This record gives sequence, C-alpha cells and structure tokens, in this order.
Amino acid sequence: IKSIPDNVAIVFISHRKALSLELCRRYSHGRRIAYLYSDIIATEGSIDLNRYNFLVCQFESLSKVLTFDGPYIVIVDEVNSVLNQMTSTCGDTHASHRRFMNLMKRAEKILVMDGFLDDDRLKLINQYTPTKAYVIHNTYQPLRSHQYLFTSDKKQALKHLGLLIKQGKNVVCPCTLKSDAELVYEYALSILEKDEVQIYTRDKRWPNG
Repeated sequence: IKSIPDNVAIVFISHRKALSLELCRRYSHGRRIAYLYSDIIATEGSIDLNRYNFLVCQFESLSKVLTFDGPYIVIVDEVNSVLNQMTSTCGDTHASHRRFMNLMKRAEKILVMDGFLDDDRLKLINQYTPTKAYVIHNTYQPLRSHQYLFTSDKKQALKHLGLLIKQGKNVVCPCTLKSDAELVYEYALSILEKDEVQIYTRDKRWPNG
C-alpha cells in the first residue's frame, strides 16, 4: 500500500469488521489515510473517492460509492466470503453488485485473497476481471522457527515459564481466564522486578488496544 502513488485510489473490500478497523487504525495518519465506509455514510450518505481515496468497505455498502473516473486499485480480502455476501438481504444488493462489477472492470489492478480458491471460484472471479486472473501461492511461513508446547499441568507450565525468564527471554503469556493471568503475573513477580512485568485484563487494559 505504501508503494501506491497518491493519485491512485484504493478500494479495500472486506467482510471482517476487525480487519477493517485494524486497517483504519494502521493508516490513521501520514500521507495515506484509510477511511471506514460507515463513518463516511453516517455523515455524508455517499462515498466520493476523490475525497476519500483509501476506502475500506463492506460489499453491502458499495452501492454508496460514487462513480470515479481516476485510477484506482481494488483489493478483496477473503473473496469467497465477499462473494457470498452477494446474496445478503442487507442494503441494496443489486446496486452493490453493479458497483462491484464496475469497480472490477475498470480497476488498474485487482488483488483478491483467500485461503481456498478452486477452479470454480477462479472462473467466477474471471467473470468480473478485464483480464484473466492468475494465482500466486503464498508460501511464506513466519512461524516455522517457533516451538509449541502443550500441557494441562499448570505447575509444569509455570515451571517452564520460570525457566524461560531465568534464561533472559521475553515472554508473552496469553490466558483465556483472568484468574490464570493473575496467577502467572504473581509467579513472574517472584522472579522479576515489578516494573519488568505487565498484566492486561478487563480491569487493566492495554493502553494501545
């Protein structure tokens, strides 16, 4: 995204609200700012890409996007889920479908992403694109060097945690229960100084989250 020229608009289509919010948070300042479709519609009723040239939008709201004559690219996250939204009863589905078709046909570039794309899906995607789509397999595996240990024994887990701390390693310990997080926190305090340990729970939230 950072390499895309300022005069090229970006339409990022996603059905995941969490990803949409994360994109808008990540690109909340600087030369390229991401705008969430719902914030624009709430105040203006329609979306002008001349003004909001990095749009993060759900399929159902594409009908609110005004005609745009400038250059733009389309990015579709989890395209299978987005295509399934075409049968949604939310909003004006027919108008959103027409706008989706128009955006895809006129885009400078199109990037669609999904963990599963079979031949039938590719044929369907090709109906929307001006040229034949080609597949890039993402083989990047950033966590291959990580080690995973599983146990139901809390004492053994704490013992291993203590070993890692004594080895000088940084440790992040996600917990599903607040009581478990507090147990780990108290144990870590028995080894480290108070300013070296942080705990985040519903009562003490991470300041950046």
